[in-house]
Amino acid sequence: QNGSSNSVQGTDNSSKDSETNPSEEISEVTEAMVRAYKTAPASDFEYKVDGDGIKINKYIGSDSIVVIPDKIDGKPVTQLKSYLFANDASVKGVFVPETVLLLENTFVNNDNIQVVICEGVESLGKFVFGNCASLHTVVLGENLSQMDEFCITTCPNLLEVYICPKVTSIAQNYNTFDVLAKCPKLTVVGESGSYIQTYAESNGINFRAK
Repeated sequence: QNGSSNSVQGTDNSSKDSETNPSEEISEVTEAMVRAYKTAPASDFEYKVDGDGIKINKYIGSDSIVVIPDKIDGKPVTQLKSYLFANDASVKGVFVPETVLLLENTFVNNDNIQVVICEGVESLGKFVFGNCASLHTVVLGENLSQMDEFCITTCPNLLEVYICPKVTSIAQNYNTFDVLAKCPKLTVVGESGSYIQTYAESNGINFRAK
């Protein structure tokens, strides 16, 4: 059964930590900063009930770092609308809860985003991290199994990405090299002898065994 299709602005602040963040603009974001940041209140989002979970449609807060709650109104946050932090979005760091399993077009063409932690994601759809000039850190987890064409591409400052052994194929556009392409500083980290090692080495990407 589907829930209400109307977007609402949340009022449930139960996931907001008691500590507050500094109000000044953050210029450089690190993984440690994102992990330590307070969880954003539900009132920072427009969202709707979709099935048994919550779909976030828009971020309306003002923080440079956004830690998305894993629950809103007692329901798990399971979906992020396509292009949620894309284009001219001003956020620089995002923590995606492990209840979100799929991302697609989420950060495309965002020159501000620097750090994204999305350890629960199982599938990276098209252009999740496409053309992100400032992105230097993406943290993926052990559940990732699907990487669609252009899911990570043209990120000139991306430094290191761990790709787990569950990834045994990567979709390409007309069999051309596009995933992890145009990321000149990138080192791919993976299991020795894994598919991702073969993929990286065959496409001239630096590889480091975990």
